[in-house]
Amino acid sequence: MGLKTRSRWKARYVPLGVARTRLSIFRESVTGAIDAGCGLPYIHCTMQAKNFDQLLQEYRQAIDAWVAAIRAEEALANDDHSMVEMEKWDAAGFTEHDAEAAAKKARDQYKNALRKKNYGF
Repeated sequence: MGLKTRSRWKARYVPLGVARTRLSIFRESVTGAIDAGCGLPYIHCTMQAKNFDQLLQEYRQAIDAWVAAIRAEEALANDDHSMVEMEKWDAAGFTEHDAEAAAKKARDQYKNALRKKNYGF
């Protein structure tokens, strides 16, 4: 289980093999609520709303292109089992894969901008 140690404020268990440290996210001496006057500072981001709108629009366009690529690939899945049709289907699959990567990249750019604005990282 672990060693029972006594801190200044309360008893706690420390797992075996873990060095004892006094590092903590919150100071143990704070007796009030976590958010009462000593919360994390608000990090103001200067990115304008139009930049978010542009990123969202690019993300939606990338999603629409991805859906179109999926439908194009799906349309090539037919009863014709010839080599030519298989090559077309494979090419459509590669196009769909590229469209998926572009949509995920646009999604990550939008999410990262929102994280930077809301959380500061």
